[in-house]
Amino acid sequence: MKRYEYRFVTLEGAARHHLNDKPHRAIIEEHAAEGWRLVQCLRSADARRHANDLELIFERRVPEDD
Repeated sequence: MKRYEYRFVTLEGAARHHLNDKPHRAIIEEHAAEGWRLVQCLRSADARRHANDLELIFERRVPEDD
């Protein structure tokens, strides 16, 4: 049976600003080099429904035990 592990990376305040310096790209590339795959990017909102943080969700397969 295939098993997966997940990693959640929060970019605080990123959803409020334009990502001109593109920190998310460096994080995605760094994780990809470690075998992680980006599966979703979520924006969180504050109480007034203003976009606040971005959460990147990564997945990778757990090696099977022999």
